[in-house]
Amino acid sequence: PGIYSMTAYFSGTFTLNPWVSPSSSITLTDPTYNPSASSARSLAVIYPFVGFLQPIDMGGVLNVAKAGSAIPVKFSLGNFYGLQIIAAGYPKAVAITCDTTAPTSDVPDDLAASTSSLQYDALTDQYTYVWKTPKTYATKCYRFELKLNDGQTYTANFRFK
Repeated sequence: PGIYSMTAYFSGTFTLNPWVSPSSSITLTDPTYNPSASSARSLAVIYPFVGFLQPIDMGGVLNVAKAGSAIPVKFSLGNFYGLQIIAAGYPKAVAITCDTTAPTSDVPDDLAASTSSLQYDALTDQYTYVWKTPKTYATKCYRFELKLNDGQTYTANFRFK
């Protein structure tokens, strides 16, 4: 009983690809207690997402935007991982009940765009997903869900005027 400390050395190579979870098998040898133990595990590569950047707020805030506008959803992953980082079927908007007691934050509606798209700016190290919202969102609330291909989902709430 008690804390058991161990140092393990890996011999060999495998490719860490942020778009695929690699699996590996590790064999540990302890000649004193157990000749060997083998364990297969998957490695998960998670992007270092720190939150949506301005003009979007998270944490229960209702971002107030004009229905039909293009909303710049900005975020950083600490590096450029290509433009295929978003999971299939995302981003998406899910209708939610408008919380009249939630704090609000206005989102500028001066971005011109006719379609949604993902871009990356190397100077600011920021991704921008331009979310082109339909005019039918007027007077309703939606949760914007961004799922990355590392399996993590990030959300922000919106009320449309």
